[in-house]
Amino acid sequence: MPNTPPSPWLAGRFDVILASALALLVVVAAVSRNDWNAAPLDLAACAAAALTVRWPRAAGVALGVLLTFILFMPAGPSLGEYAALIPILGTGMRGERRLRLQFTVAYGTILAIRSWTIAGSVTLLPLALLAWAAIIGLLWGVGNLFMRYRAALDEAKTAALQQQRLSLARELHDTVARDLVRASLRGQAAVAAEPSPEIEAVLREIHQASTHLRWLMALLREAEPTAFGSTASTGQSLARATESLRDHGLLVRTFVEGDLDAVPPALHPIVDAVVGEACANIERHADAGAPCAIMVNVSDDRLDAAFINHVAGRPTGAGYGLDGLRERLALVGGELVTEQEGTQWICRISLPL
Repeated sequence: MPNTPPSPWLAGRFDVILASALALLVVVAAVSRNDWNAAPLDLAACAAAALTVRWPRAAGVALGVLLTFILFMPAGPSLGEYAALIPILGTGMRGERRLRLQFTVAYGTILAIRSWTIAGSVTLLPLALLAWAAIIGLLWGVGNLFMRYRAALDEAKTAALQQQRLSLARELHDTVARDLVRASLRGQAAVAAEPSPEIEAVLREIHQASTHLRWLMALLREAEPTAFGSTASTGQSLARATESLRDHGLLVRTFVEGDLDAVPPALHPIVDAVVGEACANIERHADAGAPCAIMVNVSDDRLDAAFINHVAGRPTGAGYGLDGLRERLALVGGELVTEQEGTQWICRISLPL
């Protein structure tokens, strides 16, 4: 599955809950006092506070305008001014430090002016300002604690994943790598006793598999892994796959429409993996000596390909290779579809360029 970031609404659900709770208090207060004069403005402020999760700039400005209108309200109680605290807390919890500072300065100024209009005396004004400063400071502290807690969770998760990668690298070395070494030694002994082109070809494939495995184990041991893959162009991948199929005694026909060089280099590893796995499936399941076809079409914004071969029955197996291709293609918006029509097995891929 693609590793997509969470929705802004999901990431800021706490802000929405707080804004909804404050809106409910506004309604309850209006009903209890039987006074709805301030309720529409207060509810609008709650809505703007909730929308800062999705549109922080636009909704933040709207909230500032609504708080400014509250300044000109009578000196009576208004719950709408507390809506200013919600985005200050939410941005802190999400790690949006710069936006939190902007909200604090803008809304803090408005709340300070509101305190001055409500205080009515110079004596009460410092207490009101101190109360707002304490509340905002507390929200900053909660936001900082939440950020540190989330960072600690991320570090623990990264460490656990790294340990899993190291364990997998060790297991691959102790199982697959050793098996490949034994197979290579036996093949070399067989060739030494009786030279055989077929066994020499198998030895070359074993050596290539061992090289790929070493790359994989090195990748698993990296602290900050980076993806590796073939840098072969689409044309080179098709040529190599066609040669491999012919070496296995299959009659291959390749049809290409469009410019293969139009495929961006960043997609070469994915295309190479797709072509390699699709042709490997043909080698495993196609009838010996039967014809097969590779059809590729490259347009301005898309690559479409079909791999077709004859089979006696439905191909069997766990299908991990095809599952891996689906996952690779999904990361870049591509698709993989397999189907059987009579005795023909068709593997279709579609990849945006």
